[in-house]
Amino acid sequence: MRQIMVLCLVALALSFMTACSQEPDPDQQPVKPDAAVSQSSTKTTKPAVEEVKKKVDETVSVVKAEVAEQVEVVKKQAADVVDQTRASVVAVVDTVEKSTVPAMKTIALEMKGPDLVSYDASKGKVTFNHTDHSTRLACSECHTIEPPQKIVINMETAHVPCKGCHKGASDAPTSCSGCHLK
Repeated sequence: MRQIMVLCLVALALSFMTACSQEPDPDQQPVKPDAAVSQSSTKTTKPAVEEVKKKVDETVSVVKAEVAEQVEVVKKQAADVVDQTRASVVAVVDTVEKSTVPAMKTIALEMKGPDLVSYDASKGKVTFNHTDHSTRLACSECHTIEPPQKIVINMETAHVPCKGCHKGASDAPTSCSGCHLK
């Protein structure tokens, strides 16, 4: 910082030395500079300008080095923040998994449905083994609404899907008396 101030003061002084001039009085004739004096001042200002340029270059080098150091510090801090955030997210995910997985298993067990379902029909009561069917089929095969709900069965809604599925299975009943029991 001190070097920058010195550089600014030298530049200011140099600008006063080289750029400032007084306006002549309108009554006076402008004085032409003496060639010898002009050469003499050029000889003294050139080394001063060179020295200022050298100081500027040195200052720029120092500032660049300091900026590079600060950039590295910021990069390290950013990497630390990313690592801390990642660790926090992993911890939250672990906590959520530990608390929700057992609850989801409980809900899944509750949603498995009844073991047996019975429907009254004119040709005899139909008893449906839900547990057996749920081990062979996906819930969505019969339950078209999510979450699965009790299906209203009548002659039209049962015969097409039930008989169609039973025809493809070797151990499923296909005759009326196979499902309807009096």
